[in-house]
Amino acid sequence: MAAPTPATNVYKNGKAFVATWRGVWAGTGEFTDTVVVNLSNLNYTNRIRILSIAITSTTGISAELEFDDATADVLIYHHPIGVAETAILDFTSIGGLIWDGQTSDDSGNITLTTDSAASNDVVSIVITGRSA
Repeated sequence: MAAPTPATNVYKNGKAFVATWRGVWAGTGEFTDTVVVNLSNLNYTNRIRILSIAITSTTGISAELEFDDATADVLIYHHPIGVAETAILDFTSIGGLIWDGQTSDDSGNITLTTDSAASNDVVSIVITGRSA
């Protein structure tokens, strides 16, 4: 079976945004480089600054968040199989996690790749940030 159709939302206020993503599996099927935050949908699209990420998954699935790069995607976080707790990544103390390495071939999007998905698995993501 295919991966689920995720429920996604982006809330914008000037340069600030909150993006939510949630997928619930009815069978097997993986996501590979599926867009969670589409930089071109934000008000300013030159670069992105992630202030925080909250990610939760059921124990049977792993999830990786990456910056989309034409040469090689850049890992932000790997949520491993067997971990059901919510991981909170807070980058505010360093001014945010900035991605501005885009070339004409890079989208700068934040993408998700999953592994070992099965029926009733869930992945939920909330990302807060700013665009510039």
